[in-house]
Amino acid sequence: MRIREVRLHAVDLGAEVELPPGVVDLLLDDVTAALSRKDGCPAATLAPADRGTTWQLGGGGPAIEAPAAEPAGWLTGRLRRDDRPALPTWL
Repeated sequence: MRIREVRLHAVDLGAEVELPPGVVDLLLDDVTAALSRKDGCPAATLAPADRGTTWQLGGGGPAIEAPAAEPAGWLTGRLRRDDRPALPTWL
Protein backbone atom coordinates (compact mmCIF):
# COMPACT_ATOMS: atom_id res chain seq x y z
CA MET A 1 0.00 0.00 0.00
CA ARG A 2 2.82 2.41 0.81
CA ILE A 3 4.56 1.68 -2.46
CA ARG A 4 1.35 2.48 -4.31
CA GLU A 5 0.87 5.73 -2.40
CA VAL A 6 4.45 6.91 -2.85
CA ARG A 7 4.43 6.15 -6.57
CA LEU A 8 1.06 7.81 -7.18
CA HIS A 9 2.01 10.91 -5.22
CA ALA A 10 5.21 11.17 -7.25
CA VAL A 11 3.04 11.20 -10.38
CA ASP A 12 0.81 13.85 -8.76
CA LEU A 13 3.87 16.01 -8.14
CA GLY A 14 4.85 15.83 -11.80
CA ALA A 15 7.84 13.55 -11.40
CA GLU A 16 8.82 11.47 -14.40
CA VAL A 17 7.91 8.13 -12.84
CA GLU A 18 7.44 4.84 -14.61
CA LEU A 19 5.46 2.46 -12.45
CA PRO A 20 6.84 -1.09 -12.33
CA PRO A 21 4.52 -3.69 -13.89
CA GLY A 22 3.77 -5.26 -10.51
CA VAL A 23 2.62 -1.92 -9.08
CA VAL A 24 0.44 -1.27 -12.14
CA ASP A 25 -1.16 -4.70 -11.75
CA LEU A 26 -1.81 -4.10 -8.04
CA LEU A 27 -3.40 -0.76 -8.88
CA LEU A 28 -5.63 -2.38 -11.48
CA ASP A 29 -6.65 -5.08 -8.99
CA ASP A 30 -7.41 -2.56 -6.25
CA VAL A 31 -9.05 0.20 -8.26
CA THR A 32 -11.28 -2.01 -10.42
CA ALA A 33 -12.57 -3.76 -7.28
CA ALA A 34 -13.16 -0.47 -5.42
CA LEU A 35 -14.83 1.32 -8.34
CA SER A 36 -16.99 -1.67 -9.26
CA ARG A 37 -18.66 -1.48 -5.84
CA LYS A 38 -19.71 2.14 -6.39
CA ASP A 39 -22.88 3.51 -7.92
CA GLY A 40 -22.34 5.00 -11.34
CA CYS A 41 -19.41 2.79 -12.25
CA PRO A 42 -19.32 2.16 -16.00
CA ALA A 43 -18.92 -1.37 -17.33
CA ALA A 44 -15.69 -2.21 -19.16
CA THR A 45 -13.21 -5.01 -19.61
CA LEU A 46 -9.61 -3.88 -19.36
CA ALA A 47 -7.59 -6.04 -21.72
CA PRO A 48 -4.02 -4.70 -21.87
CA ALA A 49 -1.96 -6.16 -24.69
CA ASP A 50 1.09 -6.12 -22.41
CA ARG A 51 -0.56 -8.41 -19.85
CA GLY A 52 -1.86 -11.96 -19.99
CA THR A 53 -4.96 -11.15 -17.95
CA THR A 54 -8.01 -8.91 -17.99
CA TRP A 55 -9.73 -6.82 -15.35
CA GLN A 56 -13.46 -6.28 -15.06
CA LEU A 57 -14.84 -2.87 -14.22
CA GLY A 58 -18.46 -2.65 -13.18
CA GLY A 59 -19.26 -6.20 -14.22
CA GLY A 60 -17.51 -6.21 -17.59
CA GLY A 61 -18.47 -4.57 -20.85
CA PRO A 62 -16.71 -3.17 -23.91
CA ALA A 63 -13.00 -3.94 -24.11
CA ILE A 64 -10.41 -1.25 -23.47
CA GLU A 65 -7.19 -2.33 -25.11
CA ALA A 66 -4.22 -0.18 -24.15
CA PRO A 67 -0.94 -0.77 -22.31
CA ALA A 68 -1.79 -1.48 -18.65
CA ALA A 69 -0.36 1.79 -17.31
CA GLU A 70 -2.84 3.83 -19.38
CA PRO A 71 -6.06 2.40 -17.89
CA ALA A 72 -4.40 2.50 -14.44
CA GLY A 73 -3.84 6.24 -14.94
CA TRP A 74 -7.44 6.72 -16.09
CA LEU A 75 -8.93 4.70 -13.22
CA THR A 76 -6.91 6.55 -10.57
CA GLY A 77 -7.80 9.97 -12.01
CA ARG A 78 -4.26 10.76 -13.15
CA LEU A 79 -5.04 10.59 -16.87
CA ARG A 80 -8.02 12.27 -18.47
CA ARG A 81 -9.60 10.58 -21.45
CA ASP A 82 -12.48 12.31 -23.25
CA ASP A 83 -13.30 9.06 -25.05
CA ARG A 84 -13.90 7.22 -21.77
CA PRO A 85 -16.91 7.38 -19.48
CA ALA A 86 -16.80 9.38 -16.27
CA LEU A 87 -15.79 7.41 -13.20
CA PRO A 88 -16.91 7.68 -9.59
CA THR A 89 -14.17 8.77 -7.24
CA TRP A 90 -11.78 5.97 -6.38
CA LEU A 91 -11.03 6.87 -2.76
